[in-house]
Amino acid sequence: MKSPSALFFIAAQFFSADLLALEKCVDASGNISYVDVCPTGTTRAPSKTDEQLIPKTPPGTTVIKPEIQPIPEASPGAPVTVRPIPPPPPPPLPPPAAVLAEVPKDVQLSYYEVEGADQASLLAALNARGVTQGQASWKLSYQYAPKRGMRECTVGPVSTKLELGMTLPRWTPPTGTAPELIARWERFLKALVAHQSARLEHARELERSLGPALAALQPARDCATLDATVKERYAALEEQARAKTQEPASEIVFE
Repeated sequence: MKSPSALFFIAAQFFSADLLALEKCVDASGNISYVDVCPTGTTRAPSKTDEQLIPKTPPGTTVIKPEIQPIPEASPGAPVTVRPIPPPPPPPLPPPAAVLAEVPKDVQLSYYEVEGADQASLLAALNARGVTQGQASWKLSYQYAPKRGMRECTVGPVSTKLELGMTLPRWTPPTGTAPELIARWERFLKALVAHQSARLEHARELERSLGPALAALQPARDCATLDATVKERYAALEEQARAKTQEPASEIVFE
């Protein structure tokens, strides 16, 4: 047997369901009644079931499924076509690099630019400079400590500093230049470096001989006289070295 509280709960649910189906009417005196339709002279109170009070569901995302076409089955004995995946494109070519020369470490190297895509244009660019396709330069400086005696002055320790320089053509082969032309240019550049290095060797020889040459000078009565003699001796040795440097030699030709 059900308890009175259980029966009351069931009855409350029953009447609540019925009340939800009735309209709530309020007359001019404030009396409330629940009927199917509010009579004239009463006002219908809003209900939870009214459309304007029920929140509308926001529009959802429409999912459109693509039509999947079945793959037709190959008929027995029909040839099968296999399309290979093309290989990836080759990486871009690096920018062209200039062809540089190798010179001794004690030589300061500088360049002048030449342009050309074939032998004729390279020869024209080189000939535009005349005979100075390559150039060697040097500068020798020295110091010495005079030794003062009672009645004479002699040459003491000698220190030197030799600065060597070389100027060469620099060519950057355009893209697609024939390897054979590049190899010929490298041979020409190597010969040009050897030719200019031989000129610089006269300066190295002067540096090596300067100390002993000054030390061999006769003592002077005073250091001012000795200094003049030293300068005169150095000028003579330098003139000889530069004369050797300027001696005509076989011309280096790009061919």
